[in-house]
Amino acid sequence: MLLLAAMTLLSSLTSAPALPAKELRPRTEAQRVILSARERELCFTAKKGVGKSWGGWVSLIDYAGVYPGSRVLMCREERASMDNTTLPVLWEIVPRDWRSCWREGKSMLVLPNGSEIHVDGLDRPERMQGSRYGKAACDQAEDISFDQFQILNGCVGQHQTSFGEPLPYRQLLLMFNPSHTDHWAYQRYQPDLGDGLRPDENGRMTRRVVHAQMEDLADLMTPDYRYSLETSHGVFRRRMWLGEWCSAEGQVFDCWDHRIHLVDLETIARRHPGCDWRAWGGYPPPEWPRYFGIDFGYEPDPFAAGWWAEAPDGTRYLYRQLCHLRRTIEQQAEQILALEAEELNALRAARPDEIPETDPRFESLNLSGRWSDHHRGERAMLAARGIHTQPANKDILASIQTVLGELKIRAGRAWPALQVVKGSLVDMDRDLRAQGKPTCLEEEMTGYIWRSTREGSMGGISRQLPRQLNDHCIDGMVRYPFHSLATRAAVGVWT
Repeated sequence: MLLLAAMTLLSSLTSAPALPAKELRPRTEAQRVILSARERELCFTAKKGVGKSWGGWVSLIDYAGVYPGSRVLMCREERASMDNTTLPVLWEIVPRDWRSCWREGKSMLVLPNGSEIHVDGLDRPERMQGSRYGKAACDQAEDISFDQFQILNGCVGQHQTSFGEPLPYRQLLLMFNPSHTDHWAYQRYQPDLGDGLRPDENGRMTRRVVHAQMEDLADLMTPDYRYSLETSHGVFRRRMWLGEWCSAEGQVFDCWDHRIHLVDLETIARRHPGCDWRAWGGYPPPEWPRYFGIDFGYEPDPFAAGWWAEAPDGTRYLYRQLCHLRRTIEQQAEQILALEAEELNALRAARPDEIPETDPRFESLNLSGRWSDHHRGERAMLAARGIHTQPANKDILASIQTVLGELKIRAGRAWPALQVVKGSLVDMDRDLRAQGKPTCLEEEMTGYIWRSTREGSMGGISRQLPRQLNDHCIDGMVRYPFHSLATRAAVGVWT
């Protein structure tokens, strides 16, 4: 098999152990096709958990091994997100010794046979223009615009290796989660017609479409992960479980209700006897875990941050919000630290006499997790001031599904698991108010809507996702912490 031959070649060139054959052989018909296809464009469309990233990486490794001196590329819409999504799949596939071939500064894997495996994002296309690759693969390709696709497609043009040997074929592999029917990829590849070849603009059969089947790699899904997909709702279920391309319109969080999701301290005290926040200076009891989320920004996009506290029954309360338009990261860090110090001092001052001063609950806030956008510079600046964050799981559609589940009242409960405390906004940003923009999470929730069919087909707007307008509190305060918490303990399905 060509793939095994490639790995044997690479193993002979390095001291790295050979990969076990079971990790190299495709387990599904879809994986087999994408590893053997030679068409110029290859569209791999599938629901979640069927080995798209695995197939992409192995096809690149195969190409780089068979053709010494070739250059291949793995990319996504945003480079920063690959460190916690696409790259871990690579390290699951290759031997541990291969890490010595990784060049962090250039973000590429340099193989001893002269081939290079590059990792990059399309969020800064100027870094890619002018590059030439024999093969490229794009993970989460539904996230890229048609303009980004054209840039990427134009980079797949390496005709000969660095040793002067001709390359027999070039290929762009696009790995899609199904999106909306006005997406450029739906128009280009017509996935509803099933597997097979598609003609290009000149009538040549240069495009191939491959679908994963419903039960592909089902044995690798944990029962709870499979159940979460099977029991999901609406558009998310159709796309991520059934693998259908379909459109969606209207309000994203259509179950949001101010009467249900906004609460005051008196209501919290009735729900949780013995946990009256008013006895703790208006803050959650010190033993309740806290979670913190950030979406970085500066005019025209605001910075947003929020603190959640989790009650013993699993309810999470947003008890403090920040949303500012024109404050630097230094100013934000200063305010975050001041607010947390103020809270800790209030908890210490409210400590009952029977609890000793040495009680560990009063040494520091019970912060169990901080999640943020992936911007490395801002995260480093916060870390330098003692505010350490983890990059959030930013999967937009999956995180929306997570939040929708928290907004609904589950069986056996009297209220939703996601609650916003009234008056939790620390200070209103007057510039945001003067511009007529939302100043807090509750003002954003009702205006968070799906792109219309017409918007999805306009130039440069190609994703059937919510409008990226006035969504910064939703991102930083809700999507990032809630979905990161939901996936933190989950077993990764690195197929």
